[in-house]
Amino acid sequence: MDTQSSNTKKENEKAMILVIGDLHSGSRTAVINPKSKLEGNISVPCSKRQAQIYGKMNNGIDYEKQYADIHNIKNRLVLVTGDLLDGIHHDTTEIVSRDRDDMVTLAQDVLINCKRFDDKFLFVKGTSAHTGQNSELEKLVAKEFGAIKNNDGERVWEKVQFEINGTFFDVAHHTKTGQSKDGFYAPLIKNLNRVEEDNPGKKRYVVIRSHIHKYSSITLENTKTHITTPSLQMATNYIYSFNPNTRGFSMGILGIVVNEDGSITQLPYLFDIEEDHFAKKVF
Repeated sequence: MDTQSSNTKKENEKAMILVIGDLHSGSRTAVINPKSKLEGNISVPCSKRQAQIYGKMNNGIDYEKQYADIHNIKNRLVLVTGDLLDGIHHDTTEIVSRDRDDMVTLAQDVLINCKRFDDKFLFVKGTSAHTGQNSELEKLVAKEFGAIKNNDGERVWEKVQFEINGTFFDVAHHTKTGQSKDGFYAPLIKNLNRVEEDNPGKKRYVVIRSHIHKYSSITLENTKTHITTPSLQMATNYIYSFNPNTRGFSMGILGIVVNEDGSITQLPYLFDIEEDHFAKKVF
């Protein structure tokens, strides 16, 4: 697969990225805007837990924005790392609506809150099992937000690479971890080293992956960092089934500050809702 590049930031200017992924909007187990309306002006069903996720997500966006404002960081980007919506699923969650327009509306009504941070968006392709063949539903949302285009004119990237202040970023949705006999971090380290081998000579490397619904970060030699991002969906039997002993899950969003020298500062905003995370069927 050819990897295309996006020059999204100027060099030698502090920058900040708001990373948000695995929203799964449209699932009854994930974030939803309680004020959303379905086709026919029907109020969207929204559980107490979903409303809590929505409220805490907004608190997180405000937290990241406040940091950027206080530190006078003008160069900002919203990075959407896949599985924005949940129009199709693995038979473990309930779908709010199977109407395509409703699916897109529900995702937009959640994501629009990120515009408080910045109106520059970059979308990475999620899982077809959630977002439609060839990420068709994510593309509709990305178009509405005027997301940055790749070299083929598409607003949703299969994978994106860019540099900020000499630090090389490699961003995609999918990763493998949790199931490795060598431990949780072994596949991440392997992936991180592969990115360096394929793109030699960079000052620093930051690899960002989503998909596993767990925030983690590992840094090697003070120059290479692999990050997996949290989600905005409660645990489901499908999520938990990967490896209940090592995987776990995290809810939240992530801010990444890229300093003038290319070093990064992570600002994860993680939260809990209630002791019982496991999704209850909503009828």
